[in-house]
Amino acid sequence: IQPNNPPEITSAVISPNQPATVDDIQLIYTTQDLDNDPIIDTEIEWRVNNILTADTSTTVFSTATQKGEVWQVRIRASDGMDWSDWSVREVLVGNTAPIVESVSIQPDLVYTNDSVLVSYVYSDIDGDISNNPAISWSKNGIEQPALNDLNPLPAEYTTKGDTWTVSLQANDGESLSAALQTTF
Repeated sequence: IQPNNPPEITSAVISPNQPATVDDIQLIYTTQDLDNDPIIDTEIEWRVNNILTADTSTTVFSTATQKGEVWQVRIRASDGMDWSDWSVREVLVGNTAPIVESVSIQPDLVYTNDSVLVSYVYSDIDGDISNNPAISWSKNGIEQPALNDLNPLPAEYTTKGDTWTVSLQANDGESLSAALQTTF
């Protein structure tokens, strides 16, 4: 009678390997048994910040995660006689960039003696506050880098007949949103 060889977890990966708060976290794994015994059971444990959760599936949905959490998965397999060693992997849930929903200027009708104030509405799934947005100005289709992040745009830069475009990216302190622009 030959002794039984326990099965092995030959590969265990958490995907994506750098998840953000909008990403589902998935365990992808493979097993083998040197005796060619079928794998009849697997155990999966998920921990968040070293606290055991009730989740035992291969997927943790993004709605369960938050920025800054460390998610760890442990998996083992059984051939009915023996269990494999635990295979352990972990990931840190990262930041999700904010989303700019609208950009507006005041006043609505700009005259050459008006300074132009930019305001915006944004959302951030992580609840981060957007401070110091990235603002770029273009005059008649030509970017004006010297005016970057200027808000309001002083009246001295405007001339009758100019077409201005302002592009704004919300900044949550870690990531910038996609740019949204308005023209006046």
